[in-house]
Amino acid sequence: MHYAMQGERNITQFFTNLNIVWEELEFLRLVPNCVYGKSCDFDLSKIFMKQRKIEYVICFIKDMSDNYNNVKTQILLLEPLPNINKVFSLIMQQER
Repeated sequence: MHYAMQGERNITQFFTNLNIVWEELEFLRLVPNCVYGKSCDFDLSKIFMKQRKIEYVICFIKDMSDNYNNVKTQILLLEPLPNINKVFSLIMQQER
């Protein structure tokens, strides 16, 4: 089964499969730390985690079926981009 595309799966199955893959990736990915110690003005781990969360949203939306094009466009126009759970919720509302 290819996890990156929705294919014939319903949106809940697709989302669940992606979450499993993302959780596995989190164990494998390293989060960089600032080499400057306490004198560092920013927290690299927070920056990387925020970036990953955006990647998850983009991945999920990009690989959804074309049946969801309207809601995908609406979500991508939101500022700031909602987290992945909110995106899933919005899509489920649209599906109903």
